[in-house]
Amino acid sequence: MGQRFCGLKSGKRTERVSWIAALRESSLFAPMTFAGSCNRDLVEMWLEECLVPQLQPGDVIVIDK
Repeated sequence: MGQRFCGLKSGKRTERVSWIAALRESSLFAPMTFAGSCNRDLVEMWLEECLVPQLQPGDVIVIDK
């Protein structure tokens, strides 16, 4: 898939940045980054605005926490 990312970290507390995406075969699609933690409203928004418009006939959605 991708490559490991290495970088410097200052040790200071910073805002959490998370991401959510879908996987089709070996490709990620419908990615979205967001500040903070994930909640139901965010997942519903991602489904409606990012994932569903990119689904193809025959796709199956499996959601795992």
